Amino acid sequence: MLCVLSEVAGPKGITCSDFISTQKLSLLVTATVESVNFYAVQKDQNFVLVDSIRTESPIWAMAHSGTLLALLTRDFRLLFLDLNDGLKCRKNIKLDQRGQQQCLDGKATIVALDGCFLFHCFQNVVSIVSIEDQPLARKRGRTTEGYTLRSFSIGSVSVRSIRALSDNSKDNIVAILYRDYNLNFSLRYYEVNHASNKFKMVKQFREFAEPIDQIMTPEVGGVVVFSTKHVFYFPSPHISYLELTNDSRDPKISVSYDNQTITSSLSTTIDNISCCTNIDFSRSLLISNKGTAYVLLLQAISQRDSVAVSSLDLVELGKTTVPTSVHHLTGSLFFASSRLSQSLFFNVRVSAPHITVQKFMPSSPPILDISLAKTKSKLQLLTCQGGTNSGELRQFSDATVSLKSKEDPINVGKNANRLLKIFDDGTKCIYGVYDVLGEMIETVQSEKGESGWSIATGTTNLSQIATSEFPVITRKQIFDESGETQVSVVKSKLLANGAYAYIAQGGQLVLKHNGKFHHSKQLGDQEISSFDVQDLGDSHYILLVCFWDGSFCFLEADSEDFETCYSSKFSSGHGIADCALVYDKYRDKRTIWAIITSAQGDLIQINIDWAKGTPRDSKTVVSNLGTFPLSIASGSNFTVLYHEDVAFYLHFDEATEFFFPCPLLKDQDICFTDVHILSSKSLAVLFGSKVFIFSAVTDKAAFPIRTLFSDHLCIKILSVTERSSIVLCREYQTNDQSFFLKLVDTVSMSELHRLPVGSDQVVDIISLPGASDIPRNSFAVLQNSRDNDIIKCYRLKKNRIIEMTSIVEGIIDSSRLTLDSVALLNADELTFVLSGNLNFAARLTPNENKFIWEIIEPSVAQSRGFTQVSAIDDVAIFGDLSRGITLSRSTYSEGDETTLNTTSFPIKLEYEPWFLSALEAYKLDGGTHFFLGDSTGNFSSNTVEENSVSTSYAFNIGQPINVLRALPSSQTVSEEGAIWPVIEPLVHQTGIVGTSDGGIYCVSHLISDETLDDLQPTLLKCQAELVANQEVLETSATKGAKFAAWTSKRDWTHLRIDDKGNNYSKPHTGLLDSIIMRRWLELDSNLRAYDQRGIASEEALRSLKEALKTCYKNKPLIQRLVYEATFRCT
Repeated sequence: MLCVLSEVAGPKGITCSDFISTQKLSLLVTATVESVNFYAVQKDQNFVLVDSIRTESPIWAMAHSGTLLALLTRDFRLLFLDLNDGLKCRKNIKLDQRGQQQCLDGKATIVALDGCFLFHCFQNVVSIVSIEDQPLARKRGRTTEGYTLRSFSIGSVSVRSIRALSDNSKDNIVAILYRDYNLNFSLRYYEVNHASNKFKMVKQFREFAEPIDQIMTPEVGGVVVFSTKHVFYFPSPHISYLELTNDSRDPKISVSYDNQTITSSLSTTIDNISCCTNIDFSRSLLISNKGTAYVLLLQAISQRDSVAVSSLDLVELGKTTVPTSVHHLTGSLFFASSRLSQSLFFNVRVSAPHITVQKFMPSSPPILDISLAKTKSKLQLLTCQGGTNSGELRQFSDATVSLKSKEDPINVGKNANRLLKIFDDGTKCIYGVYDVLGEMIETVQSEKGESGWSIATGTTNLSQIATSEFPVITRKQIFDESGETQVSVVKSKLLANGAYAYIAQGGQLVLKHNGKFHHSKQLGDQEISSFDVQDLGDSHYILLVCFWDGSFCFLEADSEDFETCYSSKFSSGHGIADCALVYDKYRDKRTIWAIITSAQGDLIQINIDWAKGTPRDSKTVVSNLGTFPLSIASGSNFTVLYHEDVAFYLHFDEATEFFFPCPLLKDQDICFTDVHILSSKSLAVLFGSKVFIFSAVTDKAAFPIRTLFSDHLCIKILSVTERSSIVLCREYQTNDQSFFLKLVDTVSMSELHRLPVGSDQVVDIISLPGASDIPRNSFAVLQNSRDNDIIKCYRLKKNRIIEMTSIVEGIIDSSRLTLDSVALLNADELTFVLSGNLNFAARLTPNENKFIWEIIEPSVAQSRGFTQVSAIDDVAIFGDLSRGITLSRSTYSEGDETTLNTTSFPIKLEYEPWFLSALEAYKLDGGTHFFLGDSTGNFSSNTVEENSVSTSYAFNIGQPINVLRALPSSQTVSEEGAIWPVIEPLVHQTGIVGTSDGGIYCVSHLISDETLDDLQPTLLKCQAELVANQEVLETSATKGAKFAAWTSKRDWTHLRIDDKGNNYSKPHTGLLDSIIMRRWLELDSNLRAYDQRGIASEEALRSLKEALKTCYKNKPLIQRLVYEATFRCT
């Protein structure tokens, strides 16, 4: 079995950042786990991505000098990028890990000094590296490669922060804040001289009497140190005299001459300071670990060997974000990067409110939980993300277009049921308003002006509207150059060039262009459901006619001939609801798309080579959008599918060359009774007795995200109804924590109700199955309690969370329990399985207004450590950190009472997880399977057989896995929907993966049957070809894209380290990486872009085709695979 991996949302959380401002350039640099991104900050406070470099390992720390940007990666590499030479990598130094221990307590650090960089990533050691700007020419080969690196011991201390002092002395002085083995904090000054190989401690300060959070170096010189109660100032080592000025009258400030320290006692306890940046000589901006911003006021006069301080204080400004770093960009504009929340640009103002957020930068906090809710049309993807003080509930969406009403709607009568375009001359359109009986009761005229399309009621004297070039066609008559013709028109289409087509009563198809041709054809006895016609130019037309019995045909016409070129019928025989032809001569002159919707909610895309008059089978896909028939409105390269209150915009994906249906957002609470496209950016909608004009606004951000922010931790989410979800939250106080349930409306993304559940640790939440004696929308929470109430039941009622009486029977002593998770074992028997330091089953018995949970004693088994459980159809899989995986089967014996019998056995897997972090059981083709994920990023799918378990596929995601969720039945094609006669789906989407770096991925099974099995070797060969030709792909990249990380890093990773300091690994198995394939398709699409073709693009494209012959030969197959593997949601 092969797995297809696709990316839903990439990891965009910023691990570190830097701001480079020189005379030549001004760049904001951000690092995620996958790339380093360079942004130009413009005067209007917008930011523009100017370059992006993909990295093989996440960036740990960064710093810059005047000419170099230094990057430290998590695989212990030092990269030096030349700021004056297009960010080319000057040096790539691999650090030797042998005999070293990674710094675990504090984070890795790089500090830029005069002529060198100082970095710290190994315990008890700091290192200094210098890069020669212009190496001297030498006859012999260089042995130093233009750099020198030396390491120095700093003793058995844990470094918390390193800063370079900002004074004007010639010496390089750094301040190191550390914690010793007695857990005491202290500060040291070191002098650095790389030329003389000197790293010397010049001052040791006394231990602090309290924990220290952060240090910073103000422009006046010296160091400022922060705790939650005090601010300390230490002068530079060359300062001999430190004092308070005569005008300093603040009683909170004191000076210690012995320790050369000024201390300011804060009036209130502040949050722990995380990062800081200087504003000017006397002010600095600080942000805490909870996102609170402060300004540090340090007013001092510095002379040659003395400093006199008049003010040292903090002023709270307001909330920003939970930061990794903060930078002063210009004036009052700042940027705060974040890994646990949103990264944002904000202004600081003198008057309240002091903080004004200007713009967000896309980010992705850690995924803590995922909920997949079935809605009317598709799946709803909801996530809990963030950190302790920055919880977020996110709703992901494919919506890229929103409809904005342009003006007040016009009234067309309460009996209005349908709009029919009866006239179109390119600048003015007239629509007939018809009632349910098919009688025209009004006309509406839309006209294009300077401000766009406007609409008003029009004239009903139709004979005066028609011209010799542009006819008028209604349900009962046609006005053209021949005058008025009485005819019963069933359906009609008007083209901008004056041609028109209609279907008359009895099934006759007519295509006519005044003075040029007049064609007609009898289409048979089957009832026609829809048709469309497309002008290809030079009097060449193609028509699509669809029937309610599921058949359809393509017809081709010119000034002389009118012939059927292709006909077929869906295998299921289900009816066709609507159809449209989409043609873009600028994209591909030989290709036209047929868009067809079935009566069962399927969307069929058929790519037609009109030169041959036949569909391309490899370019045809079928997907499901619900259970309802969708109507189609199309024109001006803008296609909309709609049904009542649901509407989709068809977005053409240039990489796969297929259309993605994206939900349309609207600012009016309307239903789509009838829709007509006015232009590529506007449409008219009939709803009730009114016609609305909407402009289509495009959201350029792929996968728009709606977010509900909070200042507490969001642990779990459970979708209860289509628009209601329960979020389990934890809130930290000073020395305590509390839990509560939050009811959220996922449509408006607003909190409806909050119910505290106490201070007992709540660990999981689960829906209760629908039963006659269980109230609707009921759920249970699992908690560690000393009062035997380990499970509590709740229900939703009138947008409130109501607690129900729960009784737990059969348990010995809950105070000895440490529970971790709960899963439904059998819905009919109402049995659940609980895991923790004890694993056991429990049966739920609803009794009047009580819920009785009976612990089934024979099922109780002891566990040695952290245990997770997932269950499906009487099979439970337990994941234990120390004992691995255990599988348990349950059977039921009938008697006076139903008895549960369980058998368990340990599982030995070929690919064993390391520190199991996620587990999920699921059904596929009638068999039982389960996903495993661990903290090193390993992911596998395993098949449960009679007495054993086999691994289907195993690989590494590249990020620690937090959450696994199985997808419901395939979203590709409805079970009874329209099925294309030849093409079957390639993949079955099976699961969603969420990582601690905020990445979300979809895993799909490549469908295996006699037809598709031959494709597997071809796809694997294409993938191997992409990996083998990474260098060609890198040189072919345009717009700054780099493909340095294309070599698949998907091998199964072990935590054991070899003698070179690298992790052991095992080759991945059963993986098709569609992420790699999509990147190649996007590169190919960029090089082919109509508006960017040039000599360089042609040469790059030629090189790609030469290197990737197998991929280009099978490009349509790869495009289908990537398209079908892409996860889509509402």
